[in-house]
Amino acid sequence: MWYPFSMELSNDLSVVNTDNYSENSDLFNLIRLMFATNNHQPKHSSIHPQSPRTLCEIRFITDSNEYLLHRCIIGNLSSEITLHKVGTSIAFSGTDAIRLLNTISRPIVIVEGGIFANKSQVFKPHDTNTKNKLGNLASSWAHIIGFSDKRINVDYNGSWSTEDGEHQGFYHSRTRISVQVRMVASLAQAVLRQRVIGNCPPIFASFNVDTLNEFEYITFIDFMKNVCVDEHLQLIIGINDWLRDSLIDSIDSPQLSVYGY
Repeated sequence: MWYPFSMELSNDLSVVNTDNYSENSDLFNLIRLMFATNNHQPKHSSIHPQSPRTLCEIRFITDSNEYLLHRCIIGNLSSEITLHKVGTSIAFSGTDAIRLLNTISRPIVIVEGGIFANKSQVFKPHDTNTKNKLGNLASSWAHIIGFSDKRINVDYNGSWSTEDGEHQGFYHSRTRISVQVRMVASLAQAVLRQRVIGNCPPIFASFNVDTLNEFEYITFIDFMKNVCVDEHLQLIIGINDWLRDSLIDSIDSPQLSVYGY
């Protein structure tokens, strides 16, 4: 992202609205880069002195501490990083900050990976009982909301498929699964992770709502909100601009027209 923007997130569901889906993906990818621990290259700024830089600050709370994370992002790499423990004079930089960040439970960021990106990034079932519960939950929700009448299954690798038996694998056997069903599956995985493991980190997920009308969109957002409250989940959904004036309370990024775009 190249324009100024800040947001304060809810403890359950937050909806972040950007001008278009590309901006939304860029924002969530930036958050992914902020918490990454394999992208720190201090010399990158001197090698590419003219490259655009993004300065970002994220304040977050763990079970025991509150931190302020600063990074300078160039492309997909980080040239500077500082991690400050709020309320103290303790601060870490460079490799020390990366080492500490690697010990902290970081958010899961799901950025759209194409129409065949069916693999879970949230939770992989470890036994038959958990696998069946996950499939039942996702299938039931997709049916209730009206997104799909097909059964949704998840295998032990976290790949999920519809009842026709097609699944993620070689190109000819992949299934094109709707964005809506993928969102339902991700939410079900978060719920099962919370129930089985006892915790689930915040989840950021881009959601292209172009295929939904406003009623479907509001119904789905309301459903996810109730699930997050009931299951004590923190979910951040990124959507695109056409619903900026809807009844949903959202965090709106600046409209690009302000900058002449």
